[in-house]
Amino acid sequence: MEQKRIFSLYKSSAEIDKYETLMQMPLSGIEVSGDFFESEDFHNFYLNCFKNKKAISSVYGVLPSNLTRNWSSADKAIKEAILAMLRKKITRAAPYGIRYFVLDLGLDNITDANEYEELQERLKLFQPLLKEAAAIGLTFCIPIRFPKTFPHSGEWQMANLLKQMAMHPSLALVMNAFPGELPPKSFNGVLKKCFYSIKLIRFCYDNELENSFEATHHENVMNILEEQGYDGDLIYVPSISNKETLQRESSFISSVCC
Repeated sequence: MEQKRIFSLYKSSAEIDKYETLMQMPLSGIEVSGDFFESEDFHNFYLNCFKNKKAISSVYGVLPSNLTRNWSSADKAIKEAILAMLRKKITRAAPYGIRYFVLDLGLDNITDANEYEELQERLKLFQPLLKEAAAIGLTFCIPIRFPKTFPHSGEWQMANLLKQMAMHPSLALVMNAFPGELPPKSFNGVLKKCFYSIKLIRFCYDNELENSFEATHHENVMNILEEQGYDGDLIYVPSISNKETLQRESSFISSVCC
């Protein structure tokens, strides 16, 4: 399947009119937030994107993080309500062709002492719905951070174990990469460290800051990922606070994605 380049609105100010500029960017997909996905504006936005040959590819934070991060400690009634909520969102996503639902499971909070029980509980959030997701081509994505929040974080290990326990293609990992915090060479071998379970990479950056993710940095990272055989989709997640930064970002995307 052809690798998709996707633009995320997740860190963009809602006060900025982004539509015209967004439709001109040489990207095939758009990522929206869970809140916008449920809003009254979503359907019309989808129709306009469709007219401009842009897909809605991903929903980041499809469920509120306070629900998913605290799932294992919730009582039975709350868990059933959350499952019903997620099932409803799968049904809503079906006619729009959405490919990814990203959910934060709070894997960074799991300790070695109770990892198996915690992972088993988190798996219960997905297992009843994996077949329904697969039927519409949807993948649940569990985010991990690169670089790690702290050197000895067990987040990557927990995510890989959860993926192995599920043993289902509709559950994958998404890497939230922060290129401004890393030299390109840091990406060497990163896919192997995650047992090649990464299906999606989100580049989170702010090009208002020095050495965030300029074109040469981007090219070097792309070359390293290609050498490792990465063929998953890529999402660009810039911080956009005003029209000027949006225009600069449009120029950046045009220079690196054409």
